[in-house]
Amino acid sequence: MDLAPQWRELVSLVKRDPVGAALFSLVSDSMVYLTGGILIGLGNVILIPLYTRHLSLSEFGVYALVDVFVVLITTLAMLKLDVSYLKWFADLDASQQGKLLGTTLFTGLAFSSVGGLGLALLLASRVGWEWLHVSTSSFAWLILPVVVLETLQGLLLTNLRARRMAARYSGAAIARLAALAD
Repeated sequence: MDLAPQWRELVSLVKRDPVGAALFSLVSDSMVYLTGGILIGLGNVILIPLYTRHLSLSEFGVYALVDVFVVLITTLAMLKLDVSYLKWFADLDASQQGKLLGTTLFTGLAFSSVGGLGLALLLASRVGWEWLHVSTSSFAWLILPVVVLETLQGLLLTNLRARRMAARYSGAAIARLAALAD
């Protein structure tokens, strides 16, 4: 039994009602954002076998601990700017939205630089050695750019969400997935 005509008629009926049209738009955008979020998570899942193939058990444990702290520092560095950005974006004229994005990115850059530098210095110090029981000098310098890039990526993805560019948001997630798996 072909349900496509009935489905199209139901969608058409829902779109004609103002509340239904808003709900339909919300649900369809949410599905695209969900797809993008799943792709970002899938990238992390795909990386696990790559890491475990090339890292010893203790090295993977060190990676996991450092990764948790990178996520924590990134989350703290964003200062919930993503939520504030969505609120302010909706309240501003289109001519002011570029200034908001610039200010948000600058603030995110500043706080992520401080947090990333702090974590990098901690890892490169004797405290890092005592904490992880391995030499971290070979990778500690990578922490700062990782924290900065993750923070800025999160804020730029928020900009795509604010502009209701769901397809670009998911496209960015696909590009990130491809870059991580490469």
